[in-house]
Amino acid sequence: MAAVGAHAFVTGHAVYGRAGMELHLAGVNAAAFGVAAVSAAVFLHCHYFWGNVYDQVWFAVLGKIVAAAGVVGGLGTLIVRVGVLGTTG
Repeated sequence: MAAVGAHAFVTGHAVYGRAGMELHLAGVNAAAFGVAAVSAAVFLHCHYFWGNVYDQVWFAVLGKIVAAAGVVGGLGTLIVRVGVLGTTG
């Protein structure tokens, strides 16, 4: 998940969906998708790895809060730009 997000952020192009139902994202939309994907990967890592190893140590909780903000920001940007405004590029 993190590799897909990083690739989308760096290249500025992402494809979301299955064969025949793809949504091609470019530019700001691809960057927002990349931020959301990387943030989701960080959230899962902080929750399932650091949270279990050190039993909810403070940096695991802080990492989850920051990552959740990244997911909300990235998906919010993507939903507004693609869902409301109808731009994919």
